[in-house]
Amino acid sequence: MDCMGELLSERRDIAAEREERRRRQKEILKDCLPKTKEVILTKLYLFDIQPLCELKDLEKERWLPCEMAIVEYSFEHGIHRSLHKFIDPGPIPIGYRYEAQSQSDRTHNIPVDGFELAVKDYREILSQLQTFVSSGSEGASASIPLLFAKRENVERVQFCLEWLYDKAGVPPFIENIFELETLIMLVDLYSESINSRDSSDSSIVRHGPSLTLYQVTELLNTSVYDYEIGTRCGWHEHREIKFCSLATVNIYSYVISDHLCPKLKVSITPRHLPEQPESQLRFIIWVWGVAGAVV
Repeated sequence: MDCMGELLSERRDIAAEREERRRRQKEILKDCLPKTKEVILTKLYLFDIQPLCELKDLEKERWLPCEMAIVEYSFEHGIHRSLHKFIDPGPIPIGYRYEAQSQSDRTHNIPVDGFELAVKDYREILSQLQTFVSSGSEGASASIPLLFAKRENVERVQFCLEWLYDKAGVPPFIENIFELETLIMLVDLYSESINSRDSSDSSIVRHGPSLTLYQVTELLNTSVYDYEIGTRCGWHEHREIKFCSLATVNIYSYVISDHLCPKLKVSITPRHLPEQPESQLRFIIWVWGVAGAVV
């Protein structure tokens, strides 16, 4: 036994389990993701669930969800459509009201109770989510909806999704939440071979070694788009608050468009990146180790 009275033979290695899950998901993603030009047509779902607060000492109610957003995206067409919902997290457990209010004040500013826009019908929220991801499934390669969240958020998003399943009393219909970083690294790796198949094209993209996890993390941590008009939901836009689930998934799409569309030789449109006034020129400088800056 260890010092906590737990049998060593029954102790779980959480870090090892997490790495094994990541390894399995990467293999699944490799199988689902086309390695040909068809990848630009593949529908990808960029997903986020924002918590009211984190209940660090409670196993069953570790996060209370309060906002959800998902966008349907493809490299060819950019953002197709989006779904955004505020979620009623229910009563705050005793002893956590101060933590919930503090996190709200620091981040999303969503009221901890009595929020008139929050939806209490969890079954309806899940029904709309299921319809959203199912209606975009076309063809064999898209039979499994490909949902992505940032690596550091996957556990939270998965937990909040399972929380909704439990509250609604419905069976799970989303099998995997993949790490967005893995998608970016794989497509970046495939892009050169995808382009090189067209041997008659003299403008084949040659870009050297694929991105590292650290580099992709820096790409996704950019603050360049935090206050772009139309990126956030109307409620957060009106209050000029950047901590918004819809903003999160929209910015995911901007980052992957900005980095991967040129490598896939896809023309960037207003559905890929926010339009800039002709009088305003924006240059984004990526310096590894420093998030994107605008000059």
